[in-house]
Amino acid sequence: MTYPEIKRFHSNMLESITSHASQSPVYQDLETISDIARLSQLPLTTSTQIQNSFDRLGVEKVLLAPIARFWYTSGSTGKPKNVYYGKRDLDDIATGFFQLLYLCGARPWNNAWVVTAAGGETLFGLVVEKYGLDGTISPLAGEMDMIKALRHASRLHKIDIIVTTTWLYLLINKIAKEPKEFERLVETEVKKKVKIPVFSTIVTKYLLRGINYTRLGGSLQNAKIGFSHAEALSPYLAKIREAYPNLEMHDVFGAAEQWVQAIQVSPEKDWLSFFLRYSIPEIAPPEEVIKGKEDRNYRVKGVPWYEWKKGLKGELILTRPNECLPLVRYPTGDLIEVMDPAFSFEVNLERGKMKITLPAIKALGRAADSVDFAGADESGNFLGFKVYSRQVSDALMTIRNVRWWELYHVKGSPGKFVFLIIPENNVSDETAFKDELLRSLVNMFQEFTAAAQARAFLVGGTAAMEDQKNYLELMITRPTAYELIDTEIKQRIKEGRSVGQLKPKRIFVVDSDEALSTLTRKKMEA
Repeated sequence: MTYPEIKRFHSNMLESITSHASQSPVYQDLETISDIARLSQLPLTTSTQIQNSFDRLGVEKVLLAPIARFWYTSGSTGKPKNVYYGKRDLDDIATGFFQLLYLCGARPWNNAWVVTAAGGETLFGLVVEKYGLDGTISPLAGEMDMIKALRHASRLHKIDIIVTTTWLYLLINKIAKEPKEFERLVETEVKKKVKIPVFSTIVTKYLLRGINYTRLGGSLQNAKIGFSHAEALSPYLAKIREAYPNLEMHDVFGAAEQWVQAIQVSPEKDWLSFFLRYSIPEIAPPEEVIKGKEDRNYRVKGVPWYEWKKGLKGELILTRPNECLPLVRYPTGDLIEVMDPAFSFEVNLERGKMKITLPAIKALGRAADSVDFAGADESGNFLGFKVYSRQVSDALMTIRNVRWWELYHVKGSPGKFVFLIIPENNVSDETAFKDELLRSLVNMFQEFTAAAQARAFLVGGTAAMEDQKNYLELMITRPTAYELIDTEIKQRIKEGRSVGQLKPKRIFVVDSDEALSTLTRKKMEA
């Protein structure tokens, strides 16, 4: 469809959504509108508002259709949240999801290995059930489920497609290439639970039975298509390409509230094409979204997709149909940047090539996981500069020996950024390692550097400019510190968090150097 055709399609979709939604107590007094240009006249609908209706009235009285399935997410704060879907929704999801996979090169006769959090197996299960795809789906609901996943995958005669998060691609490759190290880690975990040495050895051997590392490694090397989700692909892409030489990677952007929003169909660009058939997207400034969340009478002026311009940044707001409960102007908490408002690419179909034009975006991170310096002197002398987790990952994860990073914004006048780095291996030359890190970070922060030094020069001349170079600091710890991260990931698995929420928080704001020392002490002493 052309953009004018999509606008008409969205206007019809909006009329259907608002008419259906108005029958639920969540959307009491919601106006039915049939013109997408009037979308900003409607209030935001937050997850808190929906959950309050569930708590007050009961789920059955709020939903508009029988529940066929629900996906559970603990949310970024750990507060439980369910998203409900009806029978018709599930069929739409299966059809739409497979269409997107097909555009990226997946075919019904391919063998797929899907590694996902508990609940995610049902999403891919819809596609498997409807189209009869071969392969295995491995849900990670507990500490030992990775062992089961490796066992089942190593039994496959081939793996054409892999679907999992970026960091699991690297972990799985490491296990296949260094099985002895993996088995030592498993034995260590078993010994924590089984105190008798002889029994712990028996239990370890039993758990690891049936894993064919050689076959698994060969299958991984021959895999053709990979789909990553829950975390930006770009920072890990070089390492993934090195580990999987024949794999064409595609990034996927979605959530429990909207199964897939955008996908990287064309590997030519590090961009995600936003598919407009399934939802109506807007972008709004995060500070405006906060006002809309706090006051339902406040109307947030969002920028609809057809008015997007290159470089536009903000929080993604979605309106989408749903048999059980539509979402009307739902703040997703995802920060995105428009890379090209009308990006064209070609896809190979059975009958030839087809050209598609869609908005192209980049995911910047979660609204709760960014450092905003817009407030005057609230966070130090940062001149309205904003730092996103995606920017930091792009700068640091391309460096070979970086396994984990955390950013601490220490308030002050001026404030400073302190990066804590957990390396993959012991650092033999810390000075050279820090120099490499700083070069990459300074390049990322060049916009801030120019503004900060210009202001310093105006206030205090050349000497003051030199002082501004101290806004970046590095703390390098040891590889063993990652055990603290691993422990928190396991705890999040036990809590039932989605794959996208298994990794701990990376960005923190602290009031002083003393607070920084307290927060980082365990990792620095590990």
